Amino acid sequence: MVKIVSAIFAVLPKGLLVFLYDAVKPFSQKMFLGIRYCILKNLCGAVGDKVIIGANVTFKNWAGLVIGSNVSIHDGCYVEGYGGITIGQNVSIAHQCSLLSTSHTWDSIDIPIRLNPVKKEPLSIKSNVWIGCGVRILGGVTIGGDSIVGAGSVVTKSLPKNGIYVGSPAKFLKAVYPAAKTAKEPEFYSINSYK
Repeated sequence: MVKIVSAIFAVLPKGLLVFLYDAVKPFSQKMFLGIRYCILKNLCGAVGDKVIIGANVTFKNWAGLVIGSNVSIHDGCYVEGYGGITIGQNVSIAHQCSLLSTSHTWDSIDIPIRLNPVKKEPLSIKSNVWIGCGVRILGGVTIGGDSIVGAGSVVTKSLPKNGIYVGSPAKFLKAVYPAAKTAKEPEFYSINSYK
């Protein structure tokens, strides 16, 4: 059924798909999860299998998003892909998180800060990562695999794999797995791996 719906959506204009996504965005029933997934498959750079998008998740700049398989993005998240966001496999992003791949500059004093150019800063989340609720992840960051980012944390710098990170800014608390049992990092998704 997913393949049929995705094929139908593939012939629709992108603007209409975004409108349709916004129309089904508030609903949490299983049918709407499926519709959102099919829309994602047609608007993002690449999307794997078994991707669940909760209610009221906002996406901006869809083409810059690459999402692996077995990924869940829960209710109320904000995902801005202008600078490029890549999410590996087996990633869970809890509710009310923000993923940003740009930042504002303030180089020109002659214009207001909000009108200065935006800088692209790619964001990468490796495989087997759990992002707690209310986390903010800024552009230019890589979160290593086998990691957990605690609720309410703000990630401003890259985090090595196999760690639990908490706070604002997020800091290492302890390892998720003992060093001898660190899971092998699966191949990281990229737009090219889907061509």
